[in-house]
Amino acid sequence: MTGPAQSIQQVLSLIQSGQAEQALLKSDAALSQFPNQPNLLHLKAVALRRLNRLSDAIPVLQTAISGDPRNEEMLNTLGNMLKAAGDLEGAVQAYRRAIDAKFGYAPAHKNLVNLLLDLEGNDEAISSVEDFLRATGRLDADALEAQGRLLKHRKAWRKALTSFDEALQRNPAHVAAAYGRASCLVEIGQTEVCRDICLSLIQAGHQAPQILRLLARSQMELSAFGVAEPALQQAVAAGSSDAVKDYTNLLWMTGRTQDAETLLKGAISAGADRPQQALAGFDELLDMERPDLVESYFDYLPAERQTDPVFLSRLSMAQSDLGKTEEAFQNANIAYSALPHHKVLAYQFIVSCLMSGRYDLALKYADIWRAREPNDQSWVAVKADAHRMLGQLDAYRALNDFDRFVIPAELEAPKGYASMEEFHADFIEQVHGKSPFKTHPLGQSARHGIQSPRNLVYDERPVVQNYIEALHKPVQAYVDQLGQDPDNPLTSRNTGEFYIGGCWSIYLLAGGRHVSHVHPKGWVSSAYYMAVPPEAKTDPNRAGWIKFGEPPYKLPDPAPAEHWVCPKPGTLVLFPAYMWHGTVPISGKAPRVTAPLDVLPGVAP
Repeated sequence: MTGPAQSIQQVLSLIQSGQAEQALLKSDAALSQFPNQPNLLHLKAVALRRLNRLSDAIPVLQTAISGDPRNEEMLNTLGNMLKAAGDLEGAVQAYRRAIDAKFGYAPAHKNLVNLLLDLEGNDEAISSVEDFLRATGRLDADALEAQGRLLKHRKAWRKALTSFDEALQRNPAHVAAAYGRASCLVEIGQTEVCRDICLSLIQAGHQAPQILRLLARSQMELSAFGVAEPALQQAVAAGSSDAVKDYTNLLWMTGRTQDAETLLKGAISAGADRPQQALAGFDELLDMERPDLVESYFDYLPAERQTDPVFLSRLSMAQSDLGKTEEAFQNANIAYSALPHHKVLAYQFIVSCLMSGRYDLALKYADIWRAREPNDQSWVAVKADAHRMLGQLDAYRALNDFDRFVIPAELEAPKGYASMEEFHADFIEQVHGKSPFKTHPLGQSARHGIQSPRNLVYDERPVVQNYIEALHKPVQAYVDQLGQDPDNPLTSRNTGEFYIGGCWSIYLLAGGRHVSHVHPKGWVSSAYYMAVPPEAKTDPNRAGWIKFGEPPYKLPDPAPAEHWVCPKPGTLVLFPAYMWHGTVPISGKAPRVTAPLDVLPGVAP
């Protein structure tokens, strides 16, 4: 009779060769001979995961761990599965148990740091990186690279560069550190150096999708689309779901909409073997405002994918956009019930509750998720909508106090400019004058417009940095007058200090607008006007005006915008990041140019 060690090796070989179905059959046969053998159960769980049967895999793995509770590899795998299921708190605990079982186990340290960064748990991530560094005596290039990623996540690009450089000193062949270094350089405007590092890595045989994607990004920023496109095609062929999104965006922004739709149809059609790429395909179609294609392409999925909660949630989103509110709710309910810790599924469930008139249910779950993620502005926005629809106007007005929280201010001419007109003209020419793109990037609020490609906070051109400097005085005045009421999500985070975490510029074309949106990771948001079309002063429909309070989804009861501000060049409008805000479409051919920013409390990292 074959012993457990031989069976384990056979199952492992099948998994490694991509034969997950056969591995599952072999593991079941072996478990009939060796019931509850932990390593066999572990491999069975891995095979189930490869077959996209995540909800079946997790309890099998938990049974394996009950038989070997200090097996760091199993605990790390459990963390990965719980993360995929959306149980992020459970994943954190699993990674910590793995580290407790073996403090020097690097995979769990890395996974924990990555997850904490995704959760915006910077304090915990800092502690975890410090543990990793301590476990290796700061001699391990992996630990230094993890520190660089932490700093990069906090957008401390130059500090991150130092950590990546130190990791490369320890190990000059450390590919992740070289990649991290390149990814920081592109953020601070050293695009050519980033490109050259990527090319060197690729020439050395390192063609991981993230390297190809970074090369493509640098080439796109250098307007070398002909070089960027093959890199993205290669990354897509390698199975990268992020590359599907990047390539779609390139095709979309350069006016090749039909090519983009063909790419996404192919990604969805291959959903049996590449589920993450298929999921990316649905997400991009939703961003392209093609819910009809999401609904029709859903039939291309194999049956097991059509019942998968994550895919079902995308169908629900499309049905919401198509006005099929009851079908959207039913599918969102099924998906969220299966994965109740999954943030994306939770948000769609709450939105489907609002759209189908289940306001009490929406408020209940908005409160649950607001307690879990108090700094995510999305939960505040849907909570406010629930209060409004329930007629709980005191609670609604406490959040959406437009007169108190929406404050226009006038910007003084940045240094080096004799007038605002001179500054605006120079800024628009330098930031937008040579844009090769034809339309807005996907996943943003702008429609029929062009967006600057990079976070302008780190753009070293004087016209940009002088603008950033000029913003500090009016923003500080806004922060000073807010107060520190602990019961309000805006004022409770007020420390009296702030930093500008993000800044970009939007050039709206004829018919351009911003759909209503919030800034989930923000605190105070803004609109600053550099050019305003003439109809903003005369149009009875308020063309080009910024509006507040109207959600992007249709509710059974009226929920129109309640507050408007007329745009004027030189005006900075500040407001809470959780307030729904959008614009009335411009009607003429003259552009509307803004340079918004996101303000965060505290001191910049």
